[in-house]
Amino acid sequence: MTRQMLILINIILFTIFLSFSCSKNAPTVTSSENIEPICHINLPSEGSSFEIGSSIQIRVIANDEDGNIEKVKFYVDDQLKNEDTEYPFQYFWDTIGGSNGEKVIYVEAIDDDGASASDSVTVIVGWVYQQPEIINDGWETDHLDNVGLDKQNFDQLMIDIHDHPEVEIHSMLIIKNGKLVFEEYFPGYDFNYNSHNFHGTYIDFDRDTPHNTHSATKSIVSTLIGIAIEQGFITSVDDSLFSYFEPYSYLMNEENGKIIIEHLLTMTSGFEWNEWDVPPGDPNYDTYLFNTAPDPIEYILSKPIITEPGTSFYYNGAGVDLLGELITRSTGIRVDHFSGQYLFGPLGIANYEWQSLPSGLICAHGDIYLTPRSMAKY
Repeated sequence: MTRQMLILINIILFTIFLSFSCSKNAPTVTSSENIEPICHINLPSEGSSFEIGSSIQIRVIANDEDGNIEKVKFYVDDQLKNEDTEYPFQYFWDTIGGSNGEKVIYVEAIDDDGASASDSVTVIVGWVYQQPEIINDGWETDHLDNVGLDKQNFDQLMIDIHDHPEVEIHSMLIIKNGKLVFEEYFPGYDFNYNSHNFHGTYIDFDRDTPHNTHSATKSIVSTLIGIAIEQGFITSVDDSLFSYFEPYSYLMNEENGKIIIEHLLTMTSGFEWNEWDVPPGDPNYDTYLFNTAPDPIEYILSKPIITEPGTSFYYNGAGVDLLGELITRSTGIRVDHFSGQYLFGPLGIANYEWQSLPSGLICAHGDIYLTPRSMAKY
């Protein structure tokens, strides 16, 4: 073989290798002069499916950092979502808000001469049902199909919840035939009394996130009263209130002496109370004055009676605190510990947290923290 033929073969092989390398790494541009803009959606791919509420990364391959691309525009269904002027060109699209069904992602790369190139893909955004997971917390789970519930009935509901975060739903669980068949969680704000809108930290709620149950705590306390009666610590709901608060007998009179446990359970004690008629920040707001009093029990028991006990309903959280303290005094076990021993423990609930008032009194009118699965058990 002649030297000229060897040179020719080497040139051909080098040309093939160079051609293969360039095509493998395309589209890449290393010169910024007199080049056409390149625009190709690298992520997501055509026909991809995403769960509503997720963040979708849109990544564009355009002329690289040595090229002449001035900006890349990102559209979803013809609505401009973002402009990126720095390489690598990408945008994270938050699918919350009117984003269910087929969605067309359209991108346009524009160079410094005004020339442009574009690309588009169609993706599917929707709710994906998953049977709740068994995690050895006592819950059996099942599929919607197996308990006669049609998944399609939930589709629009899930879209509405995601598209309207202002309703502030953090979790939704459904139990059918004693089994957990539906379990969904949504991001939102934790509760904070000190915030003007009661919004605390923005978090992604999940099944392990303890949640403030607020006044549902009152129902838990009523259950504990029933348990205390069943266990023989309390005789009945007809017992006199003051029979459990002898240290405060100096506050007893003819009117409040008629109050029995049932009146506290039904919020018909008749105490003068201001919980509905003034906002929480008002200086006459009784709940705040009760919460911050050195002796909250004395604060409410010293209130005058304005309606005959048992005749008129008025929302009174402090009356539930009396019930909580009554449990403590009748059982010799502080109400939060009593709940663990006689209610939460038997239900297999370990993750719970009561709150305390500045005086040290356990807050029985609200704010027990429970996970949604635990609340569903209750």
